[in-house]
Amino acid sequence: MQEILPIAAGALVAVFTSTLAARRPRVFAVVALGVALGTAATIASGEFRVSWEFLAVDIPLVLLSALATVLLARRLLRLRPSAAKA
Repeated sequence: MQEILPIAAGALVAVFTSTLAARRPRVFAVVALGVALGTAATIASGEFRVSWEFLAVDIPLVLLSALATVLLARRLLRLRPSAAKA
């Protein structure tokens, strides 16, 4: 249940960075926010008290959930019938 925070953070990263048009700033923003929010998730869940190695789980989880959100959104937008075809 504690892993919901990094997953939700990844979805938020994808939503907030989707407005950036240029690829390089978007990639930089995703990585920076992924590291920041992965660290915040480790601290918020209290996992850092056990070991800081949980960062090695939470940061990639944020980044992978951001990627999954982007891919899912693209697929849903591609499958959605456009108003021009109607």
